[in-house]
Amino acid sequence: MTAPTRGPLAEYLGPARPLRLALSVAEACDALGVGWDFWREHVEPELRVVRRGRRKLIALAELEAWLARSADAPLATGMTAAGALKSPANGGARARRAPARGVTDATA
Repeated sequence: MTAPTRGPLAEYLGPARPLRLALSVAEACDALGVGWDFWREHVEPELRVVRRGRRKLIALAELEAWLARSADAPLATGMTAAGALKSPANGGARARRAPARGVTDATA
């Protein structure tokens, strides 16, 4: 019999596993859908990590809190966080930027 899971990351681990309080770095990368390089550069510096010997453990609650802190707030103006205006005409896609000065577009 397995203990009940809680929270979105705990649910990701599936019902067949017992309640997990922490993940290894590889499991945390997999749960977030990121690679090792992205993890090291963008995620790990912002997390509290339990280190014991060579082992690193990341609490599920810490990952969930990081996701909540890192998420963009929805904008009521119709603008995306990247600054592109959402419109039905472009499906919300960003407009193509003009090439830099002195650079020609070979596809044009």
